[in-house]
Amino acid sequence: MNNRIMVPLRVISENLGASVFWSNSEVILAKNNIKVVLTLNSNIVMKSGVKMLLDVKPCIKENRIFVPLRFIAETFDCHVSYSKFKVNVETKPFLINGVELKALQKNGFLKVISNTVA
Repeated sequence: MNNRIMVPLRVISENLGASVFWSNSEVILAKNNIKVVLTLNSNIVMKSGVKMLLDVKPCIKENRIFVPLRFIAETFDCHVSYSKFKVNVETKPFLINGVELKALQKNGFLKVISNTVA
């Protein structure tokens, strides 16, 4: 859509550690001190009380809301880069009690592959 990579909102948001809530035609994302409010069929987004404009409106496909990948990733402090036909999204380390957790998910199962003290 308009040369944008669109991704399913709920699964990406939850995997980036955000909670997803519905309220009428609005979707509310929350993580730490970040609160994002999206309205269906609108390119206006409120991020922590600041109005933002998306260049592509969120859309519904197969009963899922899709948003631009860069928007959702950067909203939750990830870095997005492109190289030819490859897209890379870098996230901050996931910490549990100060320990960085690195994991691999395959076939719906999560396997810890290493951890280091932060």
